[in-house]
Amino acid sequence: MPDKGDGCSFMRHREAPMSWIMEHHRKRLVMAIAFAMMADLMWFVLGHPFFARRELEHGVAWVALPLTFVQLFALGALCFRLFSPNSLEMLLCFTILLETSIRVKMHSQLDLSSFLLYSTCLCIRFRSFGIMSLIIHAIIALCTSTWSYEAAIVEHIRFFVGSIVGCIVIIFQHAEWQFMFRLQHDSVIEKKAMEKVLAMVCDASCWLAADGKSVLRSDCRLDDIVGLKAMGENFHNFIPEEERERFCLATAAAGAKRLNDPVDLLPSTLNGPGLEPY
Repeated sequence: MPDKGDGCSFMRHREAPMSWIMEHHRKRLVMAIAFAMMADLMWFVLGHPFFARRELEHGVAWVALPLTFVQLFALGALCFRLFSPNSLEMLLCFTILLETSIRVKMHSQLDLSSFLLYSTCLCIRFRSFGIMSLIIHAIIALCTSTWSYEAAIVEHIRFFVGSIVGCIVIIFQHAEWQFMFRLQHDSVIEKKAMEKVLAMVCDASCWLAADGKSVLRSDCRLDDIVGLKAMGENFHNFIPEEERERFCLATAAAGAKRLNDPVDLLPSTLNGPGLEPY
């Protein structure tokens, strides 16, 4: 079920729960953080005095090293599930703000493309992206206070336009995820409803594999009928020999049907404990 406090509303836009986003896009998050960490490591190596030719690059290099450790901590927290999804999102936002602030401070302009790409790849929600944009606007105002008026205005307008583009991308991205979450959520509800109906009209129920023999899942009532744990067993062992051929033909015909076709009734007999017919 979706968490009531885990989504936000903006112009009727709904977001999927952060727990669902983190679980289904964990590989994407790991790749994004790992790529950013490798980029900062190269930033440090190339800015080392052995490689750097400018004083600015040498100063940036030593700032990139602690930033890499912060990203490594975020990567470990993501892989080992050390924090809740909302806390993990705050940690990811902190890494974005830290890297962007360092780039604004050490360079004369903001690397806007890396900020937008990093934010969308880390599955940041709309409200988090908006708060980060406001904070970075304030950082730009502080860093450009010594600039000329025209240069500062151009930098603010450039970042404002980029923030609008990023907001649009994030809204459409989360709208798609919300649609996928709703489909998955509705299918789970339909599956549970179907299982409840089967529990009311049937003596027992189980799920068979594609071969029509292996029991993938069974309820306790089937276990009581056959006298053992049915999951993982061959279902044909629970059917009398004279019924097995008819059961195989019925399951083969059922596999060729479409999902919206009506089901067929197949009265049969099960062997109880001691192979007595049930």
